[in-house]
Amino acid sequence: MSSPRHSPLLLLISCYILTTHPRFRSVTLISHHMASKTLNIYSYGLHKDTTLMLMFEPPNSSKLYRDQFPVVWKVITFRARGHAKAAIHYQQRLAFGYAQTDCDNLVDSAAWVEVANGEISRISGKAGQKRFGSNAKGHATKLLVCKNNTDNRADLSIGFVRGDGINQRYEPTMVWTRVGAKSNVAAQFTPILSAYVTRDYKATEMLRGEVETDAIWTVNLNELDDVTGWNLFEDDTTGAFTIEPARFV
Repeated sequence: MSSPRHSPLLLLISCYILTTHPRFRSVTLISHHMASKTLNIYSYGLHKDTTLMLMFEPPNSSKLYRDQFPVVWKVITFRARGHAKAAIHYQQRLAFGYAQTDCDNLVDSAAWVEVANGEISRISGKAGQKRFGSNAKGHATKLLVCKNNTDNRADLSIGFVRGDGINQRYEPTMVWTRVGAKSNVAAQFTPILSAYVTRDYKATEMLRGEVETDAIWTVNLNELDDVTGWNLFEDDTTGAFTIEPARFV
């Protein structure tokens, strides 16, 4: 299944703007808490090494690439000629992060906090001392809210965590830049993943503009079985790539 021509974006979170009030930026990302999926992607006989970039679909809104930016989730290379396999693991444990971006647009996170539906997180502190406090329960049942309680603008992200305690790691999937002091971002999450054949991106890279190639595959992870198999095919005549369900996982 290929991506619509009007949304040629990476394997990224599908978001829709709920309100454009400058003090409350929000996107739709509807969540099934703790959903866990494994996607096994197989290839055989590729003519050359082939790199897939995976990203969650971003919002189709006027804010996209202005103050909302998708982040590359994973970059995977399949070797030419013989058999190859990549296992993609996804667990929907959502979190907000304090984003820091380097000169290559790679996103790092100095602090983060796991959140559940209806919870409000808050970031506070001065430059170099940003931290998240305890989450509070909000009035909305599905919205995830992050408040910038600092005295300055801040870049905030949403993404996934894995592991616990000192071993917990955070992977951002979207960044809101320059969120105003005392302002909010809010989200619901639907994990719509897209794959692109491109070598132009790195994992955790924030995308400043649309991907220059169309997605070869888009799937809603909530609609998949816990473990699924997929085949990456290369057309011998045209050189085009497709991803199709495999007979075995």
